[in-house]
Amino acid sequence: MPKAKVSTRKCIACDSNNFSEHSELLVRCNDCGLVVAKEIPTFKELKKLYEEEYFFGMEYSDYKADRKALEANFKDRVKFLKEYIRPESKVVEVGCAYGYFLNLLKEDVKWHKGFDVSKEGVEYAKKELGVDAEASDFLDADIKDNSIDLVCMWDVMEHFGEPQKHVAKAAKILKKGGALSLTTGNIDARVAKLRGAKWRMIHPPTHIYYFNVPSIKKLLKKNGLEVVSVRHKGTSRNTGSVFNQLICNRKVKGKNPIILSSAFKIAKITRLDKVNIPLNLYDVMEVTAVKK
Repeated sequence: MPKAKVSTRKCIACDSNNFSEHSELLVRCNDCGLVVAKEIPTFKELKKLYEEEYFFGMEYSDYKADRKALEANFKDRVKFLKEYIRPESKVVEVGCAYGYFLNLLKEDVKWHKGFDVSKEGVEYAKKELGVDAEASDFLDADIKDNSIDLVCMWDVMEHFGEPQKHVAKAAKILKKGGALSLTTGNIDARVAKLRGAKWRMIHPPTHIYYFNVPSIKKLLKKNGLEVVSVRHKGTSRNTGSVFNQLICNRKVKGKNPIILSSAFKIAKITRLDKVNIPLNLYDVMEVTAVKK
């Protein structure tokens, strides 16, 4: 039976209003495949979601303990983006969290700036790592047009209430030939299709938008950005944080995580929760697009 048509919104990627229900909590654009939560939180509501608990107990078990694993991921991205990370470069990271990515390149560029809604994360980035960061909305940032060489958005596109505005802002401040590089889930990945509504990335209200390759390309192209690379790279994750995210996902969906919680307790006792593991389910895409 076909899913009920939904025509109360406009697709941010392809401008279509041809939506249908994807699941109980999500709707899907029938033209480009973009999936979005039925209920989109306000910016004020989103800010509240990303207080300290998000990094220490909700999405992550312990974000500081995850540093080694996260830096392994970031080092690969720094190497891949070396064309845009030069002594004369200016780099912006949207959603810089605790500053681990910018810390890796701050000595190799002329200027860098991080933005995040987490006050605790920004304070750590500034005081502990010497990263130039602000606990403010990137959309309000006073950055000169056509002045930035690289804008990065790691694992944040799915969290934005209005990701199209963040892409538009990035395109505006990028120099011609500058790049926007981002990571986000790919809802057309095989594992996402097999898992359906149980896919690990589906947990509104913290994850709102679910892109596939066609929809992210359309959104970027609308803003004068040409995709030059799409990679599905493996990432390192802290075992404790993996358990924690799975438990939180079940709670959000109103399900009892008793088995996962028991396994997590055993992992803590044996200190396996501190182990960093490589993981690649090919359901996270790393997209780089250049301003033409």
